[in-house]
Amino acid sequence: MTEALAYAKQQGATNAEAGAQLYTGYSVNVRHGDVDTLEHHQDQSISLTVYLGQRTGSTSTTDLHPDAVKAAVDRACAIAKLTCEDPYTGLADKARMADANNL
Repeated sequence: MTEALAYAKQQGATNAEAGAQLYTGYSVNVRHGDVDTLEHHQDQSISLTVYLGQRTGSTSTTDLHPDAVKAAVDRACAIAKLTCEDPYTGLADKARMADANNL
């Protein structure tokens, strides 16, 4: 994700944020009181939001290969360029944000 944020800055983003999700679980189907199927799920994705001044664009991808993540950043930047400026958009001041050191 660090690479995605750095790439967003290279593309002109004044700020950017990213989140990673990993979902795991099981599905069980029962037929006539017996287990019919048992499936394991594992899904992963990255969500990206870029800020171009007061403009915002967001995307997500389940393909975590570097080229796919760069493409997602490019899409977020393209979306931001098409949005109207919003004086209330953006990240909170750093002093107001949690990090691993002050949780």
